[in-house]
Amino acid sequence: MRHRILTILILMTSLAGLYVPVRVYAKNGNRGQQMSWRQSIRSEDWLALRNWRDTLMQTVAEARTTPAGAALDSLGPLVNPDAARIGVALPPGNYACRWYELGGAAQFREFTAQPCIFGSGQSQAVSISVRQQRFVGQLFPDNARRSVFLGAVMLGDEQTPLRYGRDSLRDVVGLTERIGKNHWRLLIPDPPFAEGMDIVDIQPIQQ
Repeated sequence: MRHRILTILILMTSLAGLYVPVRVYAKNGNRGQQMSWRQSIRSEDWLALRNWRDTLMQTVAEARTTPAGAALDSLGPLVNPDAARIGVALPPGNYACRWYELGGAAQFREFTAQPCIFGSGQSQAVSISVRQQRFVGQLFPDNARRSVFLGAVMLGDEQTPLRYGRDSLRDVVGLTERIGKNHWRLLIPDPPFAEGMDIVDIQPIQQ
């Protein structure tokens, strides 16, 4: 079973006082060349990303068979596997993020929206908090329709961010897609210590 994530906070890479981003470098030791996500991802996580569509469709279908399944109709493009649009980049600013869990014993759960902050730069530092855990890592550009998240789970009072690939039990991967005007989603297939698919609804905070 993988841990449930209730709040998400995506921080600017430049906010060194709040979070120091974990950089992933080529294995040849040349720290001057930051590697792409394709060079660093583990084979198991690559399979999870490759099969994200099947995972999403399966978990949505299973959730619709439960008493809470009717709520899925209100999610619209969040649960549509073909919803991604060109232009995935999130402009820097403040956002509201609502977390949805599909799969596992509950099949479908949703949580109150929490504030998110997205920063500038080619890759964005990420910190996702829940109780005594934090997911830390980065968003990497992939193509015009998506970016890829590679990260890891920090436990308890750990202060040093765990680099992706150090501990397979703590590794986490995901996809960010734009699904409408000023509307994005983060898909996390096979989330840490759980089953199914987690979806984060990302929209600008209304002023």
